[in-house]
Amino acid sequence: YQRRVHGEYFYLNRNIIQMEGQREVPKICVVVRKRPLSKKEIQKNDFDIVEQRKSNSIVVKECKQKVDLTKFIEEHHFTFDMAFNETVDNESLYKAAVQPLVFSAFEGTKVTCFAYGQTGSGKTFTMIGPPN
Repeated sequence: YQRRVHGEYFYLNRNIIQMEGQREVPKICVVVRKRPLSKKEIQKNDFDIVEQRKSNSIVVKECKQKVDLTKFIEEHHFTFDMAFNETVDNESLYKAAVQPLVFSAFEGTKVTCFAYGQTGSGKTFTMIGPPN
């Protein structure tokens, strides 16, 4: 779903409530950003198990072993309102996912934006960006 705000398009959550005579307001929007492998992970030649395939989905690859000891990769698909890969810059992420909340807050809507994830999952990277 697209919404144009101040000349720019923003993609919003599909779970929208329409109140009679009022604008559309997203209730909850879940956004995920894939972080790049860390220097330590690269040095260890770790395999990147997360892949963004669509603008709203992430695939997590899990190495498994069959009873006959042959190895295979099982893919787990997760869908979100928006998904970003490790190459997206912070400004683009902000404009798509956070700026509409800021506009709504200035219009009097109560909003909350928070980063959630385990240690090392990329919360600080998403808020601050890569080290210069």
